[in-house]
Amino acid sequence: MAIDEHPGTDSSAAPAECRRARAALGAFVAGGLGEAQLRSLRQHTLGCPECAIEFRQDVELAARIARERRLERERRERELRRSERLRQARGALFGPRSMLLRTVFVPGLLIFMLSRAFPLGGGARVYALEGSYSLGVRTLDAEDRPQVVRRGEWIVTPADASAKLERKDRGAVRIAGSSMICAEDRELERLLLHAGSIEIDGPTLVTTPFGTVEVLEGSALLALERDALLVEVRSGRARVLNAFGQRLLAAGGTASLTSTGL
Repeated sequence: MAIDEHPGTDSSAAPAECRRARAALGAFVAGGLGEAQLRSLRQHTLGCPECAIEFRQDVELAARIARERRLERERRERELRRSERLRQARGALFGPRSMLLRTVFVPGLLIFMLSRAFPLGGGARVYALEGSYSLGVRTLDAEDRPQVVRRGEWIVTPADASAKLERKDRGAVRIAGSSMICAEDRELERLLLHAGSIEIDGPTLVTTPFGTVEVLEGSALLALERDALLVEVRSGRARVLNAFGQRLLAAGGTASLTSTGL
C-alpha cells in the first residue's frame, strides 16, 4: 500500500488519503506495517497535522503496548524461574537423599541431643543423706529428688553433710564431710577425688593427686589428706598405683600413697 503525499491545502484529496493513512496506522500499531508503507505514512503525516497528531498518539500507544508486553514477558520469566527453584527445593527436600537425611540422621541427632539434655534411665544418680550438697552449680538437699550425674560434673559436700551416688549394675559411692569428687564418665565407673573421703562399693577406678586406686571387687574407704591418700580395703580386693609402683590389697589391707612413696 502506498500513501501519496499531499499538500495541506488540497482539502478534496485529503479525506481519502487520510483514510488510507489511518488504516495504515492500525497496521502500524499491530506491528504489521512494512518499511515502504511506514515511510509513506511518515511522509503523509509531515503534511497533515491531524494525521500527525493521530500518528503520534498511535506511536505512544504502540510504545505502551510494547512495554506492557515486555513487562508481562519478564513477569512470566520470573514465575518460571521461581517455579524451577521451588521444584529443585522440593527435590532436595523430598528426594531420595533427603529422605534418608530426614528419616535417619535428623531424628538420630535429635534423640542424641535430648538424651544429653534429659537422660532417661541408666547412668548414676545422687541424693542427699544429710544436709545439702552441690551438683555442678546447683545446691540440693534431702527434699530434692535424686539427680542424674553427667560426665564432668562436680559433687561437693560441706563438713556437716553427706550424699550417696547410686550406680546402675554397680554398688554405691558415699561421699561425706568436706569432700569433692568429679564424675569422669556417666556411670561413675571412674572418679576424680579432689578432696575429702569416699566409701566405694563395687568396681571403680579413682584418680587422686597421689596416685590411682582401682577397686576390683568389694568395698574400700579412701581418705585424701594434706600429704597422703589413705586406702583401706574393707572387703574384696583393690589395686593401688603411683609413680613408685603398685600393690594389690586384700580385705583388711591398707596403704598410704604419698608424693615420695607407696
